[in-house]
Amino acid sequence: MIKRLLLLIFPVLSLSLIVPVSVFFSQSALAENFTLQGSLKIYKKGGKKTLRHFDNAVVYLEGVSMSAVEQLVEVDQRKKKFLPRLLPVVQGQIVRFNNMDRVEHNVFSTEEKNSFDLGRYPKEDFRDRPYFEPGSYKIYCNIHKAMILDILVVPNRFYAATNKKGEFQIKNVPAGKYTLKAWHIYGGSAELPIVVKQDTKLEQLILKSTRVVREIKNHLNKYGKKYKRSGSRYRG
Repeated sequence: MIKRLLLLIFPVLSLSLIVPVSVFFSQSALAENFTLQGSLKIYKKGGKKTLRHFDNAVVYLEGVSMSAVEQLVEVDQRKKKFLPRLLPVVQGQIVRFNNMDRVEHNVFSTEEKNSFDLGRYPKEDFRDRPYFEPGSYKIYCNIHKAMILDILVVPNRFYAATNKKGEFQIKNVPAGKYTLKAWHIYGGSAELPIVVKQDTKLEQLILKSTRVVREIKNHLNKYGKKYKRSGSRYRG
């Protein structure tokens, strides 16, 4: 009698466990995300010749609902350079400027939307700065003229930086209609309306630079004056 009761009970329990699992998988399928792949071709100012490399560009989506991201992003100052040279930042994130050199640095920006002067600070010290407004920002060091950083503030976490071939990949994109935008440190930009409903390889985007290297390098210090020339060698 006991054996018969057990046989009657366990099939019911098994079914109760199986049904929610099947429901779980069907809901996951409905929430499936996709991968976007593509590439950029970037022309020099004037549009006649392309750049040698197509990195230092960011591609991102507009129209995607905001999702949670880590609050802090970091950039290093190492061997008198900002690393990385281009830093994508999601709207609302805080940028930490780390000094990894044995010399002091003085990070500043004269951008109207977010101007600041972090002052001089030594090795292994850092300064933080929040970024709330989307757009591009130029950052410099008041001591070392060659140090230039571009920050691009994007509206959400759906972005990617290009490699030297101009290739990019944005993962986990939900289905929907969006605007794909691209921006390069020489000022070139482009956009493309897209519909995401499967993994997609996009048509190549063409960007035309609005500035040349010497225009970018020929900037003023935080006082609006020319940098003083120095013949001292960097020693780490």
